[in-house]
Amino acid sequence: MSGATLPLYRGLEERLLERARARHPREACGLLFGRGERATRLVEVENLAAGMGRFEAHPGELRAALEEARARGERTLAAWHSHPDAAAVPGFLDSAGCWKELPVLVVAPCGRPRLRAWRRIEGGWLEVPLQMADCPSEEAPTPLPSRP
Repeated sequence: MSGATLPLYRGLEERLLERARARHPREACGLLFGRGERATRLVEVENLAAGMGRFEAHPGELRAALEEARARGERTLAAWHSHPDAAAVPGFLDSAGCWKELPVLVVAPCGRPRLRAWRRIEGGWLEVPLQMADCPSEEAPTPLPSRP
């Protein structure tokens, strides 16, 4: 990823919103992967946080997702999490829990815009524009496994 934008296939937008709605009122979280510069696949991992308005990604599931991506020849392009009833902007608690080396996509099914990407910088956050594109059939996003 160039850092100036987060390229994302349109099909992932609805999948991200579905995952966020399915976990409401809790936050959903996971990673975005792709073989090139564009995110083509998402993985959701369990949120271990006890309270509402927080997420703590399951470390074992994160590790398994990263190993699978490496085996598939994919790159980790972004982390993502949802804000079930808030705007798609990083909150105070997000500063402690986010990966500093990856952009963070915030999914807000009730907000407008519903998806916004951010990069952690010294003293705050910098918005990373999303670059949406149609998905060619040979790179269709992988369907999510069903989670309880």
